[in-house]
Amino acid sequence: MDIINGHKVNYSKSDETFYVDGRRVPSISEICMEEIKDWTLPNATFSLESIEGNQRLSELIEVYESTGTVDSNSPELIKYIEVKKEFGITKKYEPHFVILEVEGRVIIGDMVSSLVMIDNKLVLMIVQRESFVTDEFMKLHFNLSALGIKQTYNQDIHKLMFVKLFGETIDVTEFEVNYEESIQTLKKYIK
Repeated sequence: MDIINGHKVNYSKSDETFYVDGRRVPSISEICMEEIKDWTLPNATFSLESIEGNQRLSELIEVYESTGTVDSNSPELIKYIEVKKEFGITKKYEPHFVILEVEGRVIIGDMVSSLVMIDNKLVLMIVQRESFVTDEFMKLHFNLSALGIKQTYNQDIHKLMFVKLFGETIDVTEFEVNYEESIQTLKKYIK
């Protein structure tokens, strides 16, 4: 259990559920799926191989960031290193618990694991091999994550970046930070 902004926060790894002050709260992804009905990309393939590929890339990035070890058999990791140099990423942060509140009510509990430092500014950057979700979904997900960091740690996020690496290709999509739109979304969930 962690105490965050005076709230008791528990995370159950077995079912990936967050509890704040003993009450189950939805994750950022759950709210995004509720808000955006057509959140999957047309022709998206949720194969075990695709999901494992994204997980494997995340693991390779973590190993690279913590030890400097490069798996030269992963073209996506090599591309990640190129992206890191191109954008001047100087630090990748450990995951952070966040809670999102509106009008004194906790709406969301989640873990944000995509914080990096670029030009001495905090940036949310998600890196994946394959994307299964629409840009609309990612925009909302990023903005709720940014609001969570702002509310929980009083830190502004300056950029939102979705980086897709597959084989030899690099695709970077940037979204504008919009705290007000995120707050309006959360207000729908006040009970």
